[in-house]
Amino acid sequence: MVIPFAAYQALVAQPQSGDLGFEQERTAFQRLLPELLKTHRGEWVAIVDGQPVEFGPDFSSVILPVRQRFGQRPVYVHEILERPRIYGITSPRIIRQ
Repeated sequence: MVIPFAAYQALVAQPQSGDLGFEQERTAFQRLLPELLKTHRGEWVAIVDGQPVEFGPDFSSVILPVRQRFGQRPVYVHEILERPRIYGITSPRIIRQ
């Protein structure tokens, strides 16, 4: 199929996860990040309805209370850092004898 370039750009600009609620929470986190860095650097935060609702030292300490309060709904949980951590994961290697 061939589509106009502008239509293609609009298509790829749409959220990739398919979950608009989650993407809205992620966008809210990016918007709030400068203020969160001033007050909660290094902590984890849960974003619900565009607002921070829980802070804690790790993912589990944030997500468990949020799930109890809000149930199964879009929640964005992320560590508050200037640059996100990047983890290197090596792939399996075959050792031939």
